[in-house]
Amino acid sequence: MHLHDNNKKADDHLPLRKGNIDFKSFIQLLKKDNYEGYVSIELDTWCRPPEKMSKKERIDGMKYINKILTELH
Repeated sequence: MHLHDNNKKADDHLPLRKGNIDFKSFIQLLKKDNYEGYVSIELDTWCRPPEKMSKKERIDGMKYINKILTELH
């Protein structure tokens, strides 16, 4: 499974926190369902060329998910 954000209009492949997906609620559901698979953050996008995520957006996304996981642990 991979994570990226969107505005619920299309498969936008936005950086995390740039759309309106509630990742905290989503991760809570995964935990509730005892999900044991992998989750990756989609750091580059194929549908927004030539625009790519900046290094800061990548790091911010990883920190954001890590913060949620720490809070829920």
